[in-house]
Amino acid sequence: MVIHEIIDGEAIIADLSRGLYYSLDAVGSKVWDALVGGATVSVIIEAFASHFSAGREEVAAGITRLVERLAEEQLIVPAGNEVSVERDLKRLLETYEREFAPPVLSKYTDMEQLLLLDPIHEMDETGWPNVPASEAQH
Repeated sequence: MVIHEIIDGEAIIADLSRGLYYSLDAVGSKVWDALVGGATVSVIIEAFASHFSAGREEVAAGITRLVERLAEEQLIVPAGNEVSVERDLKRLLETYEREFAPPVLSKYTDMEQLLLLDPIHEMDETGWPNVPASEAQH
């Protein structure tokens, strides 16, 4: 199970099933936000290439490397559906005024044991916390 949050322009991603967590820098968090929103890699590359002054090849290489790394770490899987999100990507990037830098994914293993102890691993389809029916308030 992968959960994420974007805090102050940095994406924090936790893989609770493996006890790993990751961070993405400012550009990477924008790519992550677009991926989570359903954008395809080609749409993301085009939107970023038109927003940043960096060459399309540099943008494409950086984003492609990040997406490959996210897939290697099993943080994303292909959805198989194309979603039109061009307008949303323009809004996502409109306030980002820094230059393009290839996105960086950092991996941390120092909390692996703690994350694996989290009771969320004992969750079933009813969610967490799982309150027995006899204790649930009506």
